[in-house]
Amino acid sequence: LIVSFTLPLYFTLSGLKTDVTTIRSKEEAAITVLVCAVASIGKFVGCGGTAWLSGMNCRESSVVALLMNTRGLVELIVLNLGLEA
Repeated sequence: LIVSFTLPLYFTLSGLKTDVTTIRSKEEAAITVLVCAVASIGKFVGCGGTAWLSGMNCRESSVVALLMNTRGLVELIVLNLGLEA
């Protein structure tokens, strides 16, 4: 019960600490979008493809891929903790 209440709050606070106003140029914005797109596509293809090859149907493997994409929040928290240290 405690984890289901505090974990979303922690993710929210960590996400609010992310400062996108430090992206100053179009090149930095393009790199940011490119990195996010490559990470999302990589997770979708890697996890979804593996699930599909393991015998799941297309819909189930897509769900696995989409849920795995939410794991990027953990990476965001690790990066924010690194910046605070």
